[in-house]
Amino acid sequence: MKTNSNYQNKVNDLVSQLHEGCFLVSNNEKEINVMTIGCALIGYMWQMPMAMVLVRDTRHTKELLESSDVFTINIPKKFEMLRELEICGKASGRKVDKFEKCNFKTASTDSGAIYITGCKTVLECNIVYKQIVTSSNLRSDILNNIYSNEDYHTLYFAEITRII
Repeated sequence: MKTNSNYQNKVNDLVSQLHEGCFLVSNNEKEINVMTIGCALIGYMWQMPMAMVLVRDTRHTKELLESSDVFTINIPKKFEMLRELEICGKASGRKVDKFEKCNFKTASTDSGAIYITGCKTVLECNIVYKQIVTSSNLRSDILNNIYSNEDYHTLYFAEITRII
C-alpha cells in the first residue's frame, strides 16, 4: 500500500480515538474474537506503513494472533460504541461471544481478516514481526507499574495492507 493523504487522515483518526479505545479483531479458521485496545503505534517502517499493537500473553486474542497472519484495527466514530468498547475491554472471548453481545455486524477482507462494519475506519493488517516484552529490557518504573504481575505483552508489528 502506498502512503497518501488518506493514510495520514486515517492515522490521525486512530491516534485521536485511542484514548477512548479501538477494537482489535483477530480470527483463525475456527473462531473470531474482539478486544478493546487503548494503545498502538502507527508509522512507516521497513518501507511500508505499519501498525504495532500490544496484546497480553493471557488474552484469548493472543492465541488467535499466533495462529493467523492477519487482524484488523477497527476505529469507531468519536463518542460512539462506548458500551461496546467497555464490554470488549472487560469480557473474555473464551467465555463470552462479544460479537453477539455487542450485536456487531462483520465482513471479511480478501485475506480473510474480519472487521466490524459499523466502524468509521478499519485498518487491515498483516503481521510481519512479533516480539515478547521481557523484564530485562524495561525501565524499572514501567516494569513495576505495568508488569508487576508479570503478565507481559507481545508486540505485533503489521503492515497496513488496506484501509476501509
